[in-house]
Amino acid sequence: MTSSDLTETDRGRKTGWLSIPPPLAFVVAFICGRGLDRLVATGMFAETAAKARPVGFALVAVGALFAVSAVATFIRRWTTIVPHGRPRVLVTTGAYRVTRNPMYVGLTLAYVGVAVLTCAVAPLATLLLPLWFLSAAIIPREERSLLETFGDDYRRYAARTRRWI
Repeated sequence: MTSSDLTETDRGRKTGWLSIPPPLAFVVAFICGRGLDRLVATGMFAETAAKARPVGFALVAVGALFAVSAVATFIRRWTTIVPHGRPRVLVTTGAYRVTRNPMYVGLTLAYVGVAVLTCAVAPLATLLLPLWFLSAAIIPREERSLLETFGDDYRRYAARTRRWI
């Protein structure tokens, strides 16, 4: 699909599963993973959990820093954080110099950090669900919108900045 194939439906309000906020997809996947952990008793050993706690805190902190700084940058630049919203400004500063999707990278890091902190293994498997959702549905739609709105400026930015990390 090219940017000229973007329909008014793609530009406007989304309905159905494509309108699920990405943070909610992470929360649902984590809850499902915790439920699976309880069913199959895949939790980490207590001694491993104590040693891993600093790693979990670090992952949550770095993830929160990425996500919050990205949201703050969007707010300062008066552009939308809504995945299907119409962008007003192409943001390429701050965390966006490192990755085109710092909010999603931040959510992923925080998710893994919480899994470590809660000694949960199965949520690491269910993490694949929101990552698939983002990669297959949300990010391509956002990229089409950015390409349509900013053209060559977005192409140059995408060429020098990775989608994830």
